[in-house]
Amino acid sequence: MIIVKNDNLKLQSYTFTNNTPHIINIRKSTHPIITIICGVHGNEYAPSIGCQQFINENNFKKGNIFFIPRVNEEGLKTKNRYLPSKSNFLFKYDINRKFGKDDNKLINSITNIVDKSDFVLDFHEAYRFHVSDKGPYKSMGSTISSTLNNDSIHIAKHLINDINSTITDNNKKFIYLDDKKYNIPYSLGNYCNKKKINYNLVEITGINNAQPLELRVSQTKYLLNSLFVYFNLL
Repeated sequence: MIIVKNDNLKLQSYTFTNNTPHIINIRKSTHPIITIICGVHGNEYAPSIGCQQFINENNFKKGNIFFIPRVNEEGLKTKNRYLPSKSNFLFKYDINRKFGKDDNKLINSITNIVDKSDFVLDFHEAYRFHVSDKGPYKSMGSTISSTLNNDSIHIAKHLINDINSTITDNNKKFIYLDDKKYNIPYSLGNYCNKKKINYNLVEITGINNAQPLELRVSQTKYLLNSLFVYFNLL
């Protein structure tokens, strides 16, 4: 379903099938075009909750804003990382490994918006805090990464400084992640890098309740507020 809010805040709804995601477009001005994406993986559900609350709690004064709060709505209902309708016992369909690779309504509906965006903020959740993880392949938890251009890097570091002002434990703070090994083929971040689209990936620490749900929701809303203040949209 796509819900469009125009300048007069009238709602228009359009329903699609074949896994087209729920999209909310709040259009108060032509630019900037900002896209917020949550719930790509169904077991990473706190950002979807936080995003919906952020929409409900705020009035936006300008911008053409696209919220996609529940990309994998099927998976979110069962806390399943993968897209259930395209998965089976032998094959797990990971939406975040299909951007620029698969041609279907779900992927295309997202990339059609991303392609025209001035900035994209993509929320995920990870298992452990990157800054204190001692494993050989460190979890991406509590990191923000970006496409490799000055504007995206600057915004990422701005968001990190802002959210870290709320975190007292140094082992739980956010850091900027620029390790190329995390540039996963056919992820949305990888797609945006290839297309030179301004993009930030936020990885909140949260899978398997690594932090309380209420905190993860709060961090999502805080980061959204920080971004929207940065762009002067609130």
